[in-house]
Amino acid sequence: MPFDFYVFVVMAFAGLVKGLTGFGLSLVAVPLLILSYDPKTIVPTLLMYNLFFSMALFFKVRQLVDYVKIRILWGAALLGILVGTHVFMLIDITYLKIAISIIVVIFSILLLFKREFNRKWSCFETWTIGLISGFLNATTSMSGPPVVLYIASQNMQKEKMRATLLGYFSVLYIFTTITFYAKGLLTHDIFSFSFYHAVPTLCGMLAGTALVKKVDQNSFRRFTLFVVLGTGIFGVISGAGLL
Repeated sequence: MPFDFYVFVVMAFAGLVKGLTGFGLSLVAVPLLILSYDPKTIVPTLLMYNLFFSMALFFKVRQLVDYVKIRILWGAALLGILVGTHVFMLIDITYLKIAISIIVVIFSILLLFKREFNRKWSCFETWTIGLISGFLNATTSMSGPPVVLYIASQNMQKEKMRATLLGYFSVLYIFTTITFYAKGLLTHDIFSFSFYHAVPTLCGMLAGTALVKKVDQNSFRRFTLFVVLGTGIFGVISGAGLL
């Protein structure tokens, strides 16, 4: 699969957002890329990027991870991944695009208006969040928002919260990658597509990291969420055949 300048720009932008704000790579890239590409190419590609970058960061902060907080999430997420992978293989591309766009809109609104709060979650609620996260990871590569909202309510220090999220997602991405490979979803075209567009993603992340102290992160985060929200709405409308 040849190099595509549009994908280059999108992945560089998504990487920039990730490096600058810590914001999810997939939530930025997926709605922009599925306007031109098959989600069954984009989802596995973003899965591999997320695996690589999360593992690289996880080893630096592994001692700060609160494993007690995420062990129930892990067990539930593994089941969600198995179910989600089966759905991903069977669902029609048009419906998948609409479903992804709707999820993008919902998550964008949740994150735009998110307020800090503290609460205790029951075992069943925690298990449900993990199940949803695993399912969304396999079907859309956007597993982050449910777990981010869950961890954010645990009254953790910023560094510990970031490390715990990285620990959770690293295991999630490993298991999803193994499941996708076993089901034959990581094809030669997927690896080729990923290889050609890995550099702009990495460059964007490095640039974002370098700009952390020079750019107002909250303003940039809100701008990005509005872009993603608009793209998601456009995806729903176009997917439904209204354009």
